[in-house]
Amino acid sequence: MDECEEPPQVRPCKVPSSYSSMQVNGREASEPTTTIVNEVITALTQPNVIILGMYGSSDARMIKVVDNITRRVQRNGVFDVVVMATVEIKNTCWSSWSTKSPDLRRIQDELGNMLGLRLQQQTLKKRASQLRDWIKMKGKILIILYGLWGEIDLSKIGIPFGNDHDGCKIVLVAESQEVLSNQKNVPQMNICTSL
Repeated sequence: MDECEEPPQVRPCKVPSSYSSMQVNGREASEPTTTIVNEVITALTQPNVIILGMYGSSDARMIKVVDNITRRVQRNGVFDVVVMATVEIKNTCWSSWSTKSPDLRRIQDELGNMLGLRLQQQTLKKRASQLRDWIKMKGKILIILYGLWGEIDLSKIGIPFGNDHDGCKIVLVAESQEVLSNQKNVPQMNICTSL
């Protein structure tokens, strides 16, 4: 983002945490999943929404919502390409303590495979460059990173966004709002409330 550019406005998506009755934008919704999917797709079609964060404690519900979003945007032609990777944690132990960090190489491989790209480079930096160049060749692309538990650096993976690739939108799916709020390397994120 240009230093002179105004940051995109935060567009909260009101998403309830129960399947009973709920209200979204003042309307009663009989099928919560459909309403959630509609709200997320609407947010993703806004030009100022680049990265959208979703969170919730129900894994089954998050999977259902993500699957429905994927099917709908593909069916409706909202994006030319939709890819998804699971952000698994790699434990790194040093003496008596350990830290959790995402396995960037595995995420790169998963995204590359879905895009028909075989990453042949050895270093993470060269693999990220190869993946970034490949993604930039796609028109409108939606990248979903599911199962976020900690901080993630999109540039280290090779995911271009913002001015680097206007057609790239990203959905980060986490268990808690705290995980999304603590993303220092993810600017311009809009956060939906609980699933």
